Amino acid sequence: MKSFQISVFDDHEALSEKAAKWLVKHVGRAIAARGYCVFVPSAGRTPTKLYEILRTRHRQSIDWSRVITVQMDEYAGMPSTSPESFAHYLSNHLTAPLGVKLFHRFFDEGGNLAAPFAAIDQRIYDLGGIDIVLYGVGENGHLGLNEPGATEDSETGYVYLSDATLISNTGRPLKEARTILPTEGATLGLKVLLGARKSLLIASGARKREAVSRFMMDGISAESPSTFLRLRESVTVMITSDCAPYSNVSRQGMTAINLEPAA
Repeated sequence: MKSFQISVFDDHEALSEKAAKWLVKHVGRAIAARGYCVFVPSAGRTPTKLYEILRTRHRQSIDWSRVITVQMDEYAGMPSTSPESFAHYLSNHLTAPLGVKLFHRFFDEGGNLAAPFAAIDQRIYDLGGIDIVLYGVGENGHLGLNEPGATEDSETGYVYLSDATLISNTGRPLKEARTILPTEGATLGLKVLLGARKSLLIASGARKREAVSRFMMDGISAESPSTFLRLRESVTVMITSDCAPYSNVSRQGMTAINLEPAA
């Protein structure tokens, strides 16, 4: 079993500032060691402030042109230029403004698969593996779009999106959500994601409390894919106090919780 610390912050701004510094430090170390950094970022609401801090305070902190970004997940068949796509979000919030030159997307501008899934994984392996993954955590415990039921050795490919994910991502009732978003996605598999040298998981807000609680205290199983991270080395977790599963967590700055994962 692995053990690691969970850092708890007073608010989302403090978490984002710390997470940005963590990323700059470890991306810089990867570049120094290998000449480049293979980075898999998360899309969604949680990292938006973090990306803003990177753009405004850390544009010159490291050579972002040496970062190779690989998309973690995407809605199936979603054109990379669509405002609803994760690729569009990452391009606008992260890669383009920071000057990242290589951004490997799942789908092209026409919504066609840019490369076979096996070729995506092989490209990562040819680059020596993933240096850093930045995770959010789904309200149902998914990592990327590896939904509950995904195994530790799941492959990169298409997946069916759970009802919970469709509802969460649209904020609409299920029937309506199914008309807004595709019901399938594409995701890097846990097999390649969990091989990253460094992983940072961030969570913020009361709506993520149950997911964080399951990550910390549930048994390690496919029912909550995030729990597989507890079997890996070099995992850092940063959460806000309003999603911490403990009611007595300090709201005055940062608190460290030593976690020994359950069997």
